[in-house]
Amino acid sequence: MPSIKNLVGRGGEHVTSSANTQPAEVAAPSVESPAQEVPAETAPPVVEAVTPEETEEPAKEESLEGNWNEVVDALFTNLPILYYTLKKTVPAFENGVLTVEVSNNIQEEELEQRKRAVLEYWRTHFKMDLDDFEIVLNENKVTETAILTSDEQFQRMKEQNPELLEFLDVLKFRMKY
Repeated sequence: MPSIKNLVGRGGEHVTSSANTQPAEVAAPSVESPAQEVPAETAPPVVEAVTPEETEEPAKEESLEGNWNEVVDALFTNLPILYYTLKKTVPAFENGVLTVEVSNNIQEEELEQRKRAVLEYWRTHFKMDLDDFEIVLNENKVTETAILTSDEQFQRMKEQNPELLEFLDVLKFRMKY
């Protein structure tokens, strides 16, 4: 039976035993007889070192748009003023700098406050090297609104389904629009 020193390893380094070795049963020393020394000819179990490369997950395909959508989902879900705009925006990535366009000052300020969180998330979750994150204010940028009035909803429904008006006529349902 191997000694504790042989099982732990030398110099305090962490080792793991392979799956095909089974621990030997150890009999508790009895009160009448002192613990006996184990003979040196017993071979210690086979020990394999675990390298970091073996424990890491395989690298997933990374794309700028996919990475950006993951960042937006992780950091901005509870902030609708930014979430919908950023979700529909694909940033530019050049020379390690990610550039995002926003459409107003409020979005710019909110994103500026979360700049460090974006950089930290990107650097820890993706292999694409990111050195900096820039926010560009473009007031001419047209964004689709996520919150619509009832009239806007009805107009959008008519655009998506032109037969809606015929259906309303069949039901003799009149709407003010």
